[in-house]
Amino acid sequence: MTTFYVGIGSNLEPVKHIKKALGILEGRFGELQRSPIYQNPAVGFEGPDFLNMVIAFESDTVVIELPALLQNIEAQVGLAPEQKRKFRSRIIDIDLLLADNIVYKDQNLTLPRPGICQFAFILKPLLDLCPDLSDPKTKQPYSTAMNQLAQEYDISKLQRIVFSEEK
Repeated sequence: MTTFYVGIGSNLEPVKHIKKALGILEGRFGELQRSPIYQNPAVGFEGPDFLNMVIAFESDTVVIELPALLQNIEAQVGLAPEQKRKFRSRIIDIDLLLADNIVYKDQNLTLPRPGICQFAFILKPLLDLCPDLSDPKTKQPYSTAMNQLAQEYDISKLQRIVFSEEK
């Protein structure tokens, strides 16, 4: 079994679309560990705020097959392929961040996902799930990267959001 860490984000009816994605992911992979959900401004373009979170789950899915499964789930939630471009509003964005301590690269998949250490909206929820996690490639603790981001980025812009059914 491999532990997968997956980022989920949306800025178009985000509560509705994240709930739908979580339901599909739970149906496919079983129990999900969920980070808190954070609200943050759009990055790289003008648009509504995003809601972002990270989930973790164990699965015997082959690592190189997971991105296609996640793209299929994005389509089920309503994401059209042309909406997948960077720096634009999204119905849903589901990205594989990490798979255990696997370091891998081909034309379709890079692990760990590039950019994890550049964005607080990825790092903060990832560290909420696993505070001692380190980058499998560099061995640098992700908490070190988060501390550096906190000096450069107004982390207070990340506001925790609670869905009504959460406690």
